[in-house]
Amino acid sequence: MKEKIIFICKEKNKKSKNEVDREQFKNLMEAVKASFDWDNEVSTKILEFIPNLECIQIDRDRNQQRDVPFIVCKLQGNITEVVEVKRCHEIMWSILNKYALK
Repeated sequence: MKEKIIFICKEKNKKSKNEVDREQFKNLMEAVKASFDWDNEVSTKILEFIPNLECIQIDRDRNQQRDVPFIVCKLQGNITEVVEVKRCHEIMWSILNKYALK
């Protein structure tokens, strides 16, 4: 398992890429999951993926056109998982955008 997770964000034909420490991101997702135990589906899914997670992709242009935006999680073994993140999950979007747009 690599120590870093790659975040890729696409917006207006531009692409940004950032590497994030896996353990730090895992700790943050665990804190989010515990803090929002009544609605923690997204952090729970991400935590399931963390051991095999290589990359999280966010396409902000595409997400603006969707009722429910999503992230794409690329896992080891060429596995792709799509995780919908409702717009009302502002804290989760804030975290994801922070890492993707650093």
